[in-house]
Formats: sequence, C-alpha cells, structure tokens
Amino acid sequence: MALYYCNLAVIPQEKVDKGDYNQAIYWFNQSLLQGYFLGYHSMGFRYYNGQGVVTDYSKAKSYFQVAANMGYGQAWRMLGRMYREGDENLPKNQEKAVACFKKCYELNEDTPINFIGLYYSNSDNHEMAIHWWKIGYEKKDFSCAGNLGWTYRYGKGVAQNYVKAVEYYKQAIEWNPNDDYALKNLGDMYRNGYGVEQSLNIAKTYYCKSAELGNEDAKKALKEIG
Repeated sequence: MALYYCNLAVIPQEKVDKGDYNQAIYWFNQSLLQGYFLGYHSMGFRYYNGQGVVTDYSKAKSYFQVAANMGYGQAWRMLGRMYREGDENLPKNQEKAVACFKKCYELNEDTPINFIGLYYSNSDNHEMAIHWWKIGYEKKDFSCAGNLGWTYRYGKGVAQNYVKAVEYYKQAIEWNPNDDYALKNLGDMYRNGYGVEQSLNIAKTYYCKSAELGNEDAKKALKEIG
C-alpha cells in the first residue's frame, strides 16, 4: 500500500513536469479516492495555478484545507499565502494567514516567519514580534535579523540599544549582501553615530549599495549628505 501511495504521488507529478495536465489530474483523482493528503494538496495547486483546469481559488482553498486538516504542513502554508494575498473570492485576512503559518511552523515546514513577526509588530505587540523574529534569526533569516535591528534602534519592545541594532543590521547584510533595507539602516547608524563612530564616508558606502538596489530612502539620504 505504501508503494501504491508513492506511485500516486510520483506518476501525476511526472505528468505535470511533461505538461500533460489531463493525465496528471486523472492520477491525482485516483489518490483522492485513496484519501491521500498529497493528492488533495496537488489538486489545490492545479486550481491555484490553472494547470489543466480553470483557475479557481475557492476550489484550491477547499483542497488545501482538506490536506491541511490531514496534517500536511505545506498545505497550511498555501492557505496562509492565500489569506495573505487575498482575491475577489477570498478577502485578505492577515489574522487567518498568521494562524495558518503557525500551523505550518508547528509541523516543521518552511514558514514565512518574518511575516508573522511583522503582523505582531503592526499590531503593536512588539514582544511577540521579537519572539518570532528571534526564531527566524536562529534560522538565519536576514529579514528577521534586520527587523530585530529595528526593534533595538527604536526601542520597540526592548530597551533602546544602538550597538545591538548595528550588530543585527550587519548580520542581516552578512546573510544577504543585497538586503537594501539593512544597508540603508546601517548607513543611518554611521551617518548619525548611533552605536558606532560617526563616519559620513562609511554611511555613503552603505547608502550607495542600498541605492543601487533600488532603495528610494537611500537615494534621498545620499542627496541630503551630498
């Protein structure tokens, strides 16, 4: 039976890879008859992306929900994504998105942890935001590192500490040299001498890198300091 389930997952995916969506859907439906969670999840993808069927987010959500209720973490992530993005049939709902992403995390699947932190930060629950950003930081999520820098820079949920803010911004850049947000903010720290010795030259270096990546605030800062 385990081998049969495996084939029900492999065969339709091979058809998808070849663009044979009709055959893929046939085999996915066979897996649905067996109550196989991956079949429901895969059918959700077909309706989400319009592969072999007309795009239908309502049906996609229904299939993802079944797979999620069967304990499939990736289905919870897709549900969270749908609630986060929304469409005409499924209004945006950040609270439900976060709840789905948390389920995804509990099942040890790759999770947009930074989004969860942002949700709490935007709700002025900075302690919970920090809790989630620290989880992301342990996973070397550069966005979480940059946002932890923001919390220490402005004292949101923690005592203001410019030195720690600089450390987090630098860590974010180490993990992602193209993080224009952290580059711009680190430029601010050198421009104002926050947590570091003031240096307009070093500030310009970071601003230039950030501006090259399209950061408008960095471009504005460069004009201001000449």
